[in-house]
Amino acid sequence: MDWRPSQTGSDAPEQGPLLEEIDTIYTGLYPFLADLYDPESGGFYESTARLTPPRIESTARGLTILERGGVLDDLPDSMRLGFIRFFQRFQDPRTGFFEDIHEDRDVHQRRGRALGYTLGALEKLGGEPLYPLPGSEPETEGMEHLASVEAFGKWLESLPWEHSWRAGSILTAQNVLIERLPEERRRAVLAYLFDYLARRQNQKTGMWGGGEPYVLVSGAFKLSGIYGHFGRPMPQPERIYHTLLGTMRHEEAKDATWVRNPLYLFQAIEPYITIPAAERHEIMRIAVKNIARFRRPDGGFARHVDYPYGETDGCSQAMKTRDAILEMAGIEPPPFPNGPAFFDTLRRRDARLAVTP
Repeated sequence: MDWRPSQTGSDAPEQGPLLEEIDTIYTGLYPFLADLYDPESGGFYESTARLTPPRIESTARGLTILERGGVLDDLPDSMRLGFIRFFQRFQDPRTGFFEDIHEDRDVHQRRGRALGYTLGALEKLGGEPLYPLPGSEPETEGMEHLASVEAFGKWLESLPWEHSWRAGSILTAQNVLIERLPEERRRAVLAYLFDYLARRQNQKTGMWGGGEPYVLVSGAFKLSGIYGHFGRPMPQPERIYHTLLGTMRHEEAKDATWVRNPLYLFQAIEPYITIPAAERHEIMRIAVKNIARFRRPDGGFARHVDYPYGETDGCSQAMKTRDAILEMAGIEPPPFPNGPAFFDTLRRRDARLAVTP
């Protein structure tokens, strides 16, 4: 197989001191990703431990990593078509959902995330689903909780609000499904949703639900994705800001998402508040220090501080962290360094396989 890029990527913009400092921790990312590629399935493993087959989410994240390295458009056609077929195989022709049994999530969260990840990946690759997507009628399997405002209200109450992050993640995964509702029902569901969230928000902290500080912050970040997606302003931004800053100052970020999520939540509330320059610099310093803890000898980034291997999820969080830090500094994030190393590593691996007895 020919691993050579089909075209030469453009040069990255001139790098300033902050960018150079941050990018030193990402140089092993693309050789690591190449080691996760499985040519037989056409997907990416989550980690070199290969505990599960290549999955929808791990493969979609791998494609985003290639895109951010400026080399996604350089994929050979055979490889690109392999990725398209990989995603298409997961679609259930009966329901239209993409079903990945290796994703250990609530069924509504799993289906919503898989639909969003797959449609995004196929669009990047120039592919299409094989079958019609989930319908919006009440009898459509997997859409029962959106059949009416009453059904949606009961479903909202059933979410695990004692763990803000989990509830917010399940709820945000419904964005793509809510968009597919008939207009009248969509407007009624959204009106109920934002009224419900207003009633659930803690008026002192700006948070929703329960959990330890970073769980609360991550839950608020997830819910900010709903407000932003549907063009609604974030409520109580000043209270959210003070809770968020206090969490970063005083709590340990044990999960890579706990480094990325606060930065994205800052972005969501920034249009409504003023962040002092000293605090902005403090936030960036904390984030750089925190994300470096997740880098692993294999070149990837772990999802949790106790995990020994890099993972596509950890890498995704680390990359989003880097870009968010640069954006806070007023720097347009350039492509990640060393993207062509993905193809170089595959060429070397392919050569070794060719001479193996």
